Amino acid sequence: MPAVDTVRLTQLRTLSVRGRHTKTGAIVGGSLGLATGLFFGWVIGAVCVAAECDRGGPFLVTIPLFTGGGTLLGAAIGAAIPQWKQVYP
Repeated sequence: MPAVDTVRLTQLRTLSVRGRHTKTGAIVGGSLGLATGLFFGWVIGAVCVAAECDRGGPFLVTIPLFTGGGTLLGAAIGAAIPQWKQVYP
């Protein structure tokens, strides 16, 4: 059984808990993925001469692909970065 230490609240100056930057990483990664998907969709639409490229076909592939990949990669990187949040005082 692990040992338990008791500390009086008056003895504490600060109390912090450790978390992760997973949410922030996912938001940043998803935003960058969206921008990359828009860019590659625009490039593919500009270069392609087929009839499918006249509409939003390239965007329907690149936006979800890069946004999803960027979100997953950003969340993975954010999960590796610790974040300390002060809970007292």
